[in-house]
Amino acid sequence: MSNSKYNYDENSETWPYFAITLVGVLVIPSTVSSISSLFAKETKNTNGAITSTFKPLTFQLIKKFQSKSKASKLFNARNLLLVIGWGILLYLGNYVAHKEIESTAVLFDPFEILGIAASATDKEIKSIYRKLSIKYHPDKLSSSLSEIEKQKAEETFVLINKAYKSLTDATTKENFLKYGHPDGPQAITQGIALPKFLIESQGTVLVLAYVFVIAILLPFIVRYWWNNVKSYTKKGIRTETSTMFVEKILNYKPTTLLTPITILAWISESEEIKEALPKLPQEDIVEIFIAHCSRQMGFLAKEQDKLNAISKVPVLVNGLLDLACHFRNSEIALACIETLRSVASAVPLSGIRKQQLLQLPNVDSKAVEKSSISTLGKLFTLSEEEQKKALGIESSASLKEALDVASSIPLLKVLKAQFVVPGEDGVPPGSIAHISVKVMIKSAKHHGVVTFRTFPEDKFHEEETFETLRDPFKMLKDQPDLPPAFAPYFPTSMKTQWTSLLAIQKDGKLVEQPATTTNLDLSNLKLSPEEFKASLKDKGKDFVIGTIKIPLTQPAPPKEGNYEFRLMIKSNNYFGTDLDLPLVMVVKNPTEKVNEKIYEVPAPSDDSIAGAMAQMRGEPVSTSGDEYFDSEDEEELVEADGLGLDDEDDDWSDIDTDTDDEEDQEDPKEK
Repeated sequence: MSNSKYNYDENSETWPYFAITLVGVLVIPSTVSSISSLFAKETKNTNGAITSTFKPLTFQLIKKFQSKSKASKLFNARNLLLVIGWGILLYLGNYVAHKEIESTAVLFDPFEILGIAASATDKEIKSIYRKLSIKYHPDKLSSSLSEIEKQKAEETFVLINKAYKSLTDATTKENFLKYGHPDGPQAITQGIALPKFLIESQGTVLVLAYVFVIAILLPFIVRYWWNNVKSYTKKGIRTETSTMFVEKILNYKPTTLLTPITILAWISESEEIKEALPKLPQEDIVEIFIAHCSRQMGFLAKEQDKLNAISKVPVLVNGLLDLACHFRNSEIALACIETLRSVASAVPLSGIRKQQLLQLPNVDSKAVEKSSISTLGKLFTLSEEEQKKALGIESSASLKEALDVASSIPLLKVLKAQFVVPGEDGVPPGSIAHISVKVMIKSAKHHGVVTFRTFPEDKFHEEETFETLRDPFKMLKDQPDLPPAFAPYFPTSMKTQWTSLLAIQKDGKLVEQPATTTNLDLSNLKLSPEEFKASLKDKGKDFVIGTIKIPLTQPAPPKEGNYEFRLMIKSNNYFGTDLDLPLVMVVKNPTEKVNEKIYEVPAPSDDSIAGAMAQMRGEPVSTSGDEYFDSEDEEELVEADGLGLDDEDDDWSDIDTDTDDEEDQEDPKEK
């Protein structure tokens, strides 16, 4: 029968490394994930960020909520397990570092056994061998030695003989050089990389704990993780909420009036909001949202619970927006964006069209409703007293605070918009195109009309390289990141963003998923009104032109023709910064370039000797009057060169923005 006795790692030479590997595989990736989420890079207050000392009535409550949110990210069960895991990892590492390994494998060194140098000659080897043989020979040992000493001496004598043969005998020396031992290959000991105490009686508890972790706890964790993954969509909302949104979209009737209050009513039915406010009915939850947008405190729930529910609105609205675009419903998509910025800026959800003024701090909604002013641009044309009256502000300090915010809100002015196919002059049928929009960021305090003609043509030129042809959106990363939005009433930080929607002009149905713009240069906002006017006269010398690119996943139509679209670029944070413009895709087969064969030898003339020889061989010849171009062809060529489309003649009069033309006129106060 075979020996059923197993060898265990009694000297702890192997199992600590196995344990370190096992714990490290679990702890290190989890730690990296936790640190990256805990210390995620926050957008710094640069690149046109709005700095204001304004503090709403809920400022302390919001600060408390933010501190609590940060603390919950740090002190949770996951981080506690990570601390325990790192403790085990450090203990094992320290144990391995200070462990003196007692190797069971004996290294056979004949020179060390004989006590000679590796450079010893054969004569020296034989001499020392004779001396040691006489000393340790079993027949020469003293009778006074104990049995243990005699046994040790006999083992030494055997080693001396093997060492001598390893250096002198050819066969033994070959085994030593090949296998490291004069006797040839040695037996390999195989065992289990576990400490022996685990299989002894006192290790039963540890074995049971191991079985519990591997067979019960680990499958439970994997199942729990997988259920969480399946229960959330890519947009971060629960599948139950997504299903409810789909039902709302499918059951929506175009004849029904759709407002931001309708969107908030849908959101109030989501699982996320029900979990945040479990004791409130849907009507009360909607009232909480309306009170927030009206900048009122409300008393229907605890403030921290209300802030928690409000903080979930952007994720839910973006999830609904994505589904609305999937079903090509532009009306719901636009209502989602309107709701998102109303909640972010705490702007009333009523039907009045003065959100540009209501988004400012310190304003009185009743005074704004009575005022005839509705845009930020018109606000900067008024005197200080008229501005106070229009905004319902009494003190000059509060007015300055509101005007500083108003002048820092980035307004978009479109300069050029077109469909682009990398490497092509136009849009061939079936090609993959994208939309390139050249915009200029300006402030409401900047007066003057900025158009395509303001700038030289090279300002709009994009150099085509191998990198840009492969990734036409790479240049967007060179633009600065947009800063956090000014949203003092919102409980969490929000980044300034624009969402682009592309619809068919004929029926208004969306053709693509929403595209988000997160990179734009806002340095134009730093220009004073005088610097703006000076640069306007100097061909936009100090102006920075921004680029917005919208990817298109669907190929261009397969047939040539003009296809009309409507491009809507909506701000997620501010009112008055939108663009709405018509866009025509001209699908046309690329014209074949004329291949001028300038290096070919022309056919010989028929009245020459070479021509006569060519005619005899049956080769083509030219008549004496042939030329590359006759006079009529040359005339037509000149006329064709004189025709062309001037990009400056493009008319953007159909563009609809949230700002009136009045803000682009000169300030009457400066006349």
